[in-house]
Amino acid sequence: MEEKEIKSLLKELGLNEYEVRAYLTLIRNGPLTAGELATLSKVPQPRIYDVIRTLMAKGFVTTSQGRPKQVIPLSPDSVMDAIKRRYDEKIETLKAALEKLYTPRGEIGSVTVVKSRITLEEYIRRAIRNSRFHLSIAIPRELLDRLKDDLGVKRDFRQDKPLRLRGGGSASHRYRDPHA
Repeated sequence: MEEKEIKSLLKELGLNEYEVRAYLTLIRNGPLTAGELATLSKVPQPRIYDVIRTLMAKGFVTTSQGRPKQVIPLSPDSVMDAIKRRYDEKIETLKAALEKLYTPRGEIGSVTVVKSRITLEEYIRRAIRNSRFHLSIAIPRELLDRLKDDLGVKRDFRQDKPLRLRGGGSASHRYRDPHA
C-alpha cells in the first residue's frame, strides 16, 4: 500500500496531519525524543508536545520514564485492535439506541395463501400474536367472530393503537372487547 493511502486511512481513523506524520516517523525509526521527532516528521517544534499528548490519548504511542524522555510507538497490531474494539463497542451501543427509536414505515408486507380452514385460523392467530405495528387480514365475519378472544388480547397489549377490524361487509368496525 502506498504511503498516501496509509495517511488517508489514518486520517479516517481520527488522526490529523501532524499526528499522522509523527506516528509514521516513529513506526519507521523507533523511539525518538520530542526534538528528534519534530525534526524528522516536519511537525513544528511548538506543536510537537500537543501532538505527542494526543497520540498518547488515542493509544498510538507511549513515553519512556528515563531522561531524555523518548516517544515510543505502540505496535500497529495492538493499536488497530484497540481501535477496532472501541469502534465495535460504539457501533453496538449506537445500533441498540437506534433500534429503540426505529419505527418502520411503508415496509412491504406479505401475502400468504392457505387452503385448510384450521391451518388458516392457526396462522391468523399466530399473526395476531406476532404483529407489532400493523396487520391487515381480509376474512369472513364468522371467522372474525371466532378470533375475537385473540384480538382482545392483542388490543389489551397495544392500548395506544386503536384496533379497527373489517370482516364480511364493507363497513369498518371498531372492535369492542367483550371481556372489558
